[in-house]
Amino acid sequence: MNADILIVDDDSDHLELCALALEGACDRVATASSGAQALAQLRACEPQDLPRLLILDVKMGYESGLDLLRDLRADAGLSHLPVVMYSCSSDERDVASSYLLGANAYLVKRSDLGDMRQVLGAAYRTWALPAPAATGTAPVHPAAAG
Repeated sequence: MNADILIVDDDSDHLELCALALEGACDRVATASSGAQALAQLRACEPQDLPRLLILDVKMGYESGLDLLRDLRADAGLSHLPVVMYSCSSDERDVASSYLLGANAYLVKRSDLGDMRQVLGAAYRTWALPAPAATGTAPVHPAAAG
């Protein structure tokens, strides 16, 4: 994959907007339109090629972002990846469920591109893993190394 960020959303228009909003914040953005597609992409990666941050939509069609988050946290090779949930929902149950399942942050989607740039750029600067080391091992977020 070799991307800085993987965005997972079943809405193709929103995937495009998120990628556009992240221009300049990072070099490479990958997308997936379902949790199953995202897991397949991630599991096919070498540790040094994993994205530095995942942005997941909470409310997707068949499989929700919460289901994907649960799968990620149960996978020893992927559980270290920082995950930001990004949804139209501000429902307290969605927020609480996200944090209980191990999300690093929960953000409510913005409709304004400028607002999206600010919020997603800040999420990237805050949560993205350091660049992979030349050793080929998965990077560890400084907050988790402690």
